[in-house]
Parts: sequence; structure tokens; C-alpha cells
Amino acid sequence: MGRDLYEALSKGAAGDAELAEHAAEAGEEVPVLLRMLAEEAALRRAAADLAAAELEEGFWVDETEASDGAQRLAAEDEEDEEPVFSGRGYRVRVRFRVDGSARIEQEAGPGGLTLVAGEHWVPLQPGQATRLPQPLADAWSAELPESIEVLDLKGDRLRLRRPGG
Repeated sequence: MGRDLYEALSKGAAGDAELAEHAAEAGEEVPVLLRMLAEEAALRRAAADLAAAELEEGFWVDETEASDGAQRLAAEDEEDEEPVFSGRGYRVRVRFRVDGSARIEQEAGPGGLTLVAGEHWVPLQPGQATRLPQPLADAWSAELPESIEVLDLKGDRLRLRRPGG
């Protein structure tokens, strides 16, 4: 392809006269192919120009996926209530979640505390939320006890109460 034919293709509609001249020299079937190529080139050029203009104006999207931990529903962030049980230098907070689960966290007192609730024994670590067994979470969400029983590191049974309970 000669340089003048390439330039005629790149001009789009403005180069139709030059394309017609080249088509007359080449025969009958070539003009249709050349016109299709010219239209395709013009379309691609217009798309590239539009993309460049949008990029310069700031119309772009960051298509990186957020990590799974960052993709949470707002409902998952809600918490219904946070009762606190305390006594003898210990403080334990229970957090009920919208999804029906519950977490328990020792906020004060020495480590080694274990929650004892029926057949459920839940070891606690200060400052670390621990998931309550689901049967216990269900029972407590239906009717929260006024006090809970815990074992300290020495094996002594302690009763922690809710304020006003």
C-alpha cells in the first residue's frame, strides 16, 4: 500500500475522493474492502480519541477488586446491644451481631478467664473477641442473664454481674 493510499484511509470521510481514485486504479472489488477498512480505522480512531479525552478530563475507573475483608454489608457492622458483666476487677463485654452470632471479650482483669455457661466453656483472652457457641448466643439473645459465671486462672468460680442486675 502506497503512502498516499494510507493517508487517504487515515483521513476518513475527508479522504473519500482519494480512495475513489485508488479504487478506479485497482478494480471493482477493492473499493468495498477499502471503504470497510477506512470505516473501521475511523471508528477506532474516534474511540481512541474519546478515551484519551476522558482520561485527560478524569473520567476513569479503578477496576481493582477490594479485598474480601473490606467488602462487608453495612448491616454486618451494626450491633444491637453490648451488655457488660463486671466484678472483682474483671469486665467482660458481649456483642450481639445482626447475623445472630455473638462475641465475648474480656476488657479488664488478668488473663486466663474462662466463661462457664452450662456445658459450654469458653476461654477468654484480654482484648481479644471470642465467638460464643451458637446455642449460647441464641439463648442469650432471647434472654440475657443478669450474671455470668467464670473461672479464673486459679480455678476459683466468680460471678460477674451486669450493672443494675
